[in-house]
Amino acid sequence: MIKNGTFSLGMLISIIGLVVMAVCTWIGLALNHIAPAIAAVASIVVLLVGGVSVFIGVRAKTAGSDFGKWHTYEIFCIVGMFLALGFAILPTITTFNFALKNGELRDAARQDIDGIDSLIVSFHEQETARMNTTFRGLENFVRHGHGNCSAGMRQYLQDEFRTTPQNFSNQLINNRRGEVRAQIDDIRLGNSMYVNAFANRLENLRAVANATLPVGFGRLGQEMDNTSAQVGEVLTDISSRLNLPVPYAGSSQQYNLTPSEAHEYSFSPTAYSEAYGVIGKIQPWSVVFALLCAFAAMFYYIIAYRALRKAVDKGSKVSDRLGLPL
Repeated sequence: MIKNGTFSLGMLISIIGLVVMAVCTWIGLALNHIAPAIAAVASIVVLLVGGVSVFIGVRAKTAGSDFGKWHTYEIFCIVGMFLALGFAILPTITTFNFALKNGELRDAARQDIDGIDSLIVSFHEQETARMNTTFRGLENFVRHGHGNCSAGMRQYLQDEFRTTPQNFSNQLINNRRGEVRAQIDDIRLGNSMYVNAFANRLENLRAVANATLPVGFGRLGQEMDNTSAQVGEVLTDISSRLNLPVPYAGSSQQYNLTPSEAHEYSFSPTAYSEAYGVIGKIQPWSVVFALLCAFAAMFYYIIAYRALRKAVDKGSKVSDRLGLPL
């Protein structure tokens, strides 16, 4: 306990306990989808209310006069300790669970982020294959002559190239190939280019998954869901807008077109959400850890001698005989 303003081991234990519970409150609330700024404010409140309650509680418990006044103060301090530390129990449990599953959660997050990234890789591969098939058929059409083609082929050349079969050339094919390749490479929908935006979004998600402080993990699952949905929607929309039929020569060597099916791109990031569900559960060891932290936070108050109305000889404490300033 405090004597003449000296620093004691009991005081140090309480300070450590309070700081640990405050930090765990910040992390635990953030992991439970509370905004990090609000979680930080809550942790400061836990630290201040808990700290003031403990230290004023010690002063009230050891007061040698005005017993009625200090007894009232002590009751308020006890309530303050239980409110602050009781509020911090569940976030501390969550933080301890996260510490136990830290590696698994990070691996699951990376797995889901790679899955979203694979959508873009798959889009480039499949749409490039569609493009190559279309333009290879058009090159064969030019090489074998322009006249013998179906009405559908004529309409396609008019709509896509603004030309007739007789005026169709490899130069027009190469120009159009460049436009389509830009749409695929840049993930371009109209005038909007998404390739850099998606790359930056994925890098931000990876930064959260690799961050030392896990305060962003609470919203990581939702952010991955939103990103995956947007990427899939944009890629599917671009695929459906790419007019890439398959030109072929029929039995009479007349060139016709077969529609090329657009691809639907989707990915559900489930690995992280499944792993994340574990940290919200109450586990025996996490409860023990939270209660030990709460006990440590109140330790200075618990070991303080209560002053008596009538002075008596308390004798010496075992800690005094051992030289420990409790």
